[in-house]
Amino acid sequence: MDGITGPEDMRVHQTRKTLASGNDGFYLHLQGLPFSISREDVRVFFKGLLIDDIILMKNRRGQNNGMGIVRFGTLQ
Repeated sequence: MDGITGPEDMRVHQTRKTLASGNDGFYLHLQGLPFSISREDVRVFFKGLLIDDIILMKNRRGQNNGMGIVRFGTLQ
């Protein structure tokens, strides 16, 4: 994950996050993620939490654009 080893490092890259709830879970919107981040990197970062889905937004060329959404099964 390009040197990101834990929550302290992620906060440096994370410029904004919001939590919203829907009928099918709780959503965390992430911005300022490293362009090299993978779904597995996000899953490892939130280890121990019930993740239903991870979506990494892409630009027109199919590359990560630094934004993502994590859907949690429960509010933890």
